[in-house]
Amino acid sequence: MAENLQADGYPDPFVVRDSGFKGMGCFASRDIKAGERVLVERCALWEVDHSDVYDRTNSLLESYLQLSETDKAKIRDLHSETNPVVRFRNQAAFEHSGHLITAAQLDECVTVRLVHAANCFEIESSKTAPDGTRTPSRTGVFIKASRFNHSCDPNCWYTTTSWTGHFICTPMRPIKEGEEITISYIPNQATREKRQAQLLRCWGFICQCNRCEGWDTDYDVHLEEAYKALNPNADEERILPRFIQGGREAEEHRILRRLELLQALLWPPELYFGYLDAAEFFVQLKNENKRTDLEQSIVYSERAEGYLDNAVRVGEEIWEPGEIIWQDCMDYAEKVKAGTIEMKATLDAFNASQS
Repeated sequence: MAENLQADGYPDPFVVRDSGFKGMGCFASRDIKAGERVLVERCALWEVDHSDVYDRTNSLLESYLQLSETDKAKIRDLHSETNPVVRFRNQAAFEHSGHLITAAQLDECVTVRLVHAANCFEIESSKTAPDGTRTPSRTGVFIKASRFNHSCDPNCWYTTTSWTGHFICTPMRPIKEGEEITISYIPNQATREKRQAQLLRCWGFICQCNRCEGWDTDYDVHLEEAYKALNPNADEERILPRFIQGGREAEEHRILRRLELLQALLWPPELYFGYLDAAEFFVQLKNENKRTDLEQSIVYSERAEGYLDNAVRVGEEIWEPGEIIWQDCMDYAEKVKAGTIEMKATLDAFNASQS
């Protein structure tokens, strides 16, 4: 699956520089096409999710101590919590690490633990063997990818689990030279309130991206203008002049309008990701309604299935068999379909118990 990928094997199409209130960020150093590779990076620092906090911390330290001095410095330079009270509380995690570090290294290792907490991605899911033996999950820090800032309307797709221990990032739409490269830290089709709450709780910031603030975006304008150029006699009332914040209905309108334009324009990589966005939105609606309205959840899940089937079809035209972007979509489609089957069985069982 990953034989056609190279980690750190080509020049990065971005530079790291100041991004205002967000701190450091990554900005395109040239125009980048949709579907092109932005980054393939090996994990630099990892932690095993042991149930015991000391075992977790020691696994992190063992990983850190194997790094070169240059990479250690790069890790420590990443964003982390600086509050002295938080730092003091984290010292307790190193109580059983005496054989790994000296007292003089304690402050450095607290920084490493806090860097991991602020920048980690899941790199391997927990697995349970048939005999019940559990292999714990692992989380990791990527030096370059940790500089990518969040947006609830990101311009890049990424995966950290499709090729174990690697971060793979691809633009969902063209990125212009000088534009910031963004990813979503969270399931970005949740409601604005849930997105903001999760970002504040886990990363300590209030998102001010175009989607959260309700601003128009260059990409939406670009799609509308391209559609108008292709269809000069299009009904002006159907062209959406501005996307404003307005709850779930407005979110759905925005996503499906983008998809409608991409279907008309036939831009394959962007259309592929347009289908994925629509599928993600209806998966989110399914999850939001699953406990209160199972029938409606099934409807949403089946809509997501349709969009994923279309994404798989378009992906087949773009990428070779085994390509991670496409394989990830096929795996996700199978997962969603299995969930639909499970919900239908649950509903059938409930209806049978009521008759």
